[in-house]
Amino acid sequence: MKFLIFSLSFALASLAWCDSAGSNFPKRGVPAGCDPSVMSEAYWKIWNENEQRKIDADIEANRKTDGVFALPARPGTRVEVEQTDHEFRFGAHIFNFNQLGRTEWNDIYKASYGRNGLFNQATVAFYWNNYEPEPGRQRANAAYDDTEAYWNSLSLEAAQLERFWRRPAAKPVIDYLKMMDVRIHGHILIWGTAKPYWIYDWYCPENEKEYFDTLGIPRHSSFPRRAKAGAEGGFGFDSRWKKAWRNAYGYVTEETLGDKAPQFAVNMRKIFRKRIFDIAEDFGPFVDSWDVVNESCVDWKVYRKSRTGLPFWKSVYGLMPGDYPLNALLDAKEAFPDTTDLVINDYAINDNFLAQVKDLENEGARVDVVGCQMHIFNTNDCMRLALGATNVNWVGTPATIQHRLDTMAMTGKPLHVSEVTITSPGMDDKSRQIQAILTRNIYRKWFSHKAAMGITWWNTVDGGGVYGEPLVSGLFTRDMKRKRAYDALDELINREWRTKLEVKVKGEGEGEGCGVVAFRGFRGKYRLRWVCDKCGQKHTRVVHLTGDGVTEDAAKVASPVDCYVPMAEYTVDGKVVVLSKGERYVDLKKIYPDEVVSGRDGKRWAEVAASVTAPADGEYVLMRYNEYWGEIIVNGESLGTFNGPVTPTPITLKLKKGENRIVYRTRAGSGGVWKCGLLIHGDSELRLVPGASSLKN
Repeated sequence: MKFLIFSLSFALASLAWCDSAGSNFPKRGVPAGCDPSVMSEAYWKIWNENEQRKIDADIEANRKTDGVFALPARPGTRVEVEQTDHEFRFGAHIFNFNQLGRTEWNDIYKASYGRNGLFNQATVAFYWNNYEPEPGRQRANAAYDDTEAYWNSLSLEAAQLERFWRRPAAKPVIDYLKMMDVRIHGHILIWGTAKPYWIYDWYCPENEKEYFDTLGIPRHSSFPRRAKAGAEGGFGFDSRWKKAWRNAYGYVTEETLGDKAPQFAVNMRKIFRKRIFDIAEDFGPFVDSWDVVNESCVDWKVYRKSRTGLPFWKSVYGLMPGDYPLNALLDAKEAFPDTTDLVINDYAINDNFLAQVKDLENEGARVDVVGCQMHIFNTNDCMRLALGATNVNWVGTPATIQHRLDTMAMTGKPLHVSEVTITSPGMDDKSRQIQAILTRNIYRKWFSHKAAMGITWWNTVDGGGVYGEPLVSGLFTRDMKRKRAYDALDELINREWRTKLEVKVKGEGEGEGCGVVAFRGFRGKYRLRWVCDKCGQKHTRVVHLTGDGVTEDAAKVASPVDCYVPMAEYTVDGKVVVLSKGERYVDLKKIYPDEVVSGRDGKRWAEVAASVTAPADGEYVLMRYNEYWGEIIVNGESLGTFNGPVTPTPITLKLKKGENRIVYRTRAGSGGVWKCGLLIHGDSELRLVPGASSLKN
């Protein structure tokens, strides 16, 4: 019946579409390949051309900045400017790591994180009940109950759902993300919904449990150690048990609870603190930021005036330690490095949230970032947005989004849009186009806000319809096909919002051949590449464009140490060989094609000599090439033999003032290809070793 009602409402909505809806729309509001007419005329009146221009202007002002970088290159040199990473954090949770059932699906999933994917940040699961199913048994390295007997006990459907929704062990996920240079965000340290059953079972003394028995609190026997896949409440926490707690102690004061269960109050506080310090010890150096406390605003509102010193809070999540948001942040401040961002994350962004952050800081807590959730789990709500609704979870209009983010910004903290769900109204292509258009416009508005520092999509893979998460909320289908919403984000993140251009060096500093390149781009990491007019090779410099801009002084930049000019002339076995333009070494196989062979049968011995002029006696750094075996002789004195590599390798040689004869003596060996040569530094004939004591005038 629900499906029939939904289908009928969808059909009626489609009939109500104005035929001209696609004729009066801002092109910048539509992802490539999508038809604007899938959205109503009312929607495009909201997300109109004027709004889109304002978003563009805010993106230009708030996400870009100017850079002036010095390069050891002459004016006029063309420089390729390519952004390789964003300062802005485009994230997603990574809760389905290696859990999708097929290797190829897991590979596609993992490839969406990192430089060649969408996400430069990943949210890693640390839900307490899942991470520590028993006291002291953390799931840092492996899943629990991964036995053949356990999986055989489940139906095929239950096994699929449990594999899909079980949070992966943290360490292998973090190892992978570090390898891919992806920022890591931990979620969550303290959240009432995810506290494990054993806190009461193990750490409430028997005599205090007897008091709770009189209130009707159920013992752990009625509290499942892990909810079955799809069970009410999710996260291994039975909501009926939680409700029983709330109903039982609703008429009892916190002070009375503390008098009747003093040891349990002390134990809860110790266990919560231990939880944070244990994780900090294991993962502190590796995780960049943490959601320290989650969705506490609703509790803080109740206890704001009487919070200090209460043994318990009668939380919406069941019984919690008194002052748990404050204590969690104070513990995290003590446990984690100062470089780790501590975040308070919530869905209730209002005056109570602002008061909570202010109160917490006044009590000594450190809050570095504020997190704001935005879930549209109801598929009908996304259809309402397409029809032009303005009151759907604060994303109906650019103005409502602006107001929400402005409210968060009143904390004075950077803003993380921390949990994003934008569903597709259905599974057909038209529905997926609606999801893509909604995604593009909402993301553009979020990205344009000055205080925003990141956006994290929640479920990137279409869900299983459990834990309140819809089947159609992902960027991938369940069999890991990219949806239009993925392509919409790829178009924004990897093309529209990634700077790539070519500029010319201008000006000239005091150093030889120094100038600057100036450009405006999105904040982040850049690779600058240019062809050196001295050595003819392509040089690379990695720079960071950040803050309010970067300006460097060209006069203070020296030539790079790898700028060397190849010798132009050699003597090979008494015969002069002149290298062609662009060649950097002598390849003896070209000179002796019949005598230099692969393997160990080559018979050719050869001497390759070069004449190098030094301005004074002293030690000089040259670059050598030799592939396989070679003896180096300087002015008749052997320096010994060297093996490879063919890449330029620095070598320090003692030379005399004037002409010096440097000889490679080589023979054919395994591998057969001989490559040998010398490079001298580009800004002079030779560069003296700094501080060389043998230098003579």
